[in-house]
Amino acid sequence: MKVLLCSYQAVANPGGGVFTQVMNTYKALTEYGIEVELFNPWKHYNWSKIDVIHLFSTDMRNYFLLKALPSSVPLIVSPIIDKLYPPLFVKILTAFSNAFPPQIITSYKSHCLAFSRAKIIVVRSLHEKRLIEKGFGVTPSRVRLVFNGVDEKFLKGDAQYFYSRYGLKDFVLYVGQIGEPRKNLLCLLKVAETLSDVEFVLIGPILETDYARRVLSFANHLKNVHVLGRLPEDDLLSAYAACKVFVLPSFAEGTGLAGLEAGLAGANVVITNRGGTPDYFRDFAIMVEPTYKSLLEGIKKALETPRNPVQRDIIKKKFLWRNVIKKLIAIYEEAVNK
Repeated sequence: MKVLLCSYQAVANPGGGVFTQVMNTYKALTEYGIEVELFNPWKHYNWSKIDVIHLFSTDMRNYFLLKALPSSVPLIVSPIIDKLYPPLFVKILTAFSNAFPPQIITSYKSHCLAFSRAKIIVVRSLHEKRLIEKGFGVTPSRVRLVFNGVDEKFLKGDAQYFYSRYGLKDFVLYVGQIGEPRKNLLCLLKVAETLSDVEFVLIGPILETDYARRVLSFANHLKNVHVLGRLPEDDLLSAYAACKVFVLPSFAEGTGLAGLEAGLAGANVVITNRGGTPDYFRDFAIMVEPTYKSLLEGIKKALETPRNPVQRDIIKKKFLWRNVIKKLIAIYEEAVNK
């Protein structure tokens, strides 16, 4: 079987959850002996040589790619929709968007195009499943739930390495895009301002946005906040191992992949309860509202709580990529044989 993995042009820049999901899928499929290729927009494809196309993200960034993909090859889509809109609101927005002239493209138009073209829709959580079925009207028989996975390498970080290099340990860590408003970092920095005796570390690509500038300006006035930007992989692995608490304060998360990475490394996880996160973290993490009060209480509790080795066992059992990928391969085989 040959699988072509596709996503929008800028998926690797600056990176993030979609990029991580695509690359982990690529790596895990390859390890299982599946022939995999990452889509190259400059290549002329002989589509008869491709058995399955898997598209990650169905918003307007992929609209023209969806238009260009052949109908002769089975299409699997992973929508990756993190919005918290109720299904009825999605229905209304979709109907409104579809009434626009063809030259006006919206993400809702793109989602509808993807769902009409796909043989199977792969969702990451029950929240996303509900949104696809109730909001976009997709028949449940075409939807499959496959949890996102985490790489075993996050078991192997060296906490001492991070301490030696950066002089920090037992801190509160955030990993993700710095400058995406959905990540709610200004609220986290207000918590850091209150917990002035606790070190906070922010790791991830710094975006060229007004929100990023506000985050950096606020962080520069806090002596206990360290914005490290994007780090090499070894440094990131060691940061997860060295922190006491990992926090993801977002207004919504489809999965919260960084939380799984941190949990596998042994950190106490504090994560938003909005979106698909309860399906992943309810058994071991401290779930919080994305508000100052809830974040403050959650982080304080996590700092006072001993590390819990049980969470590693839960993540290893349910969310390692080598286990998750088996379900995805079965879906590919189903699509080919339909």
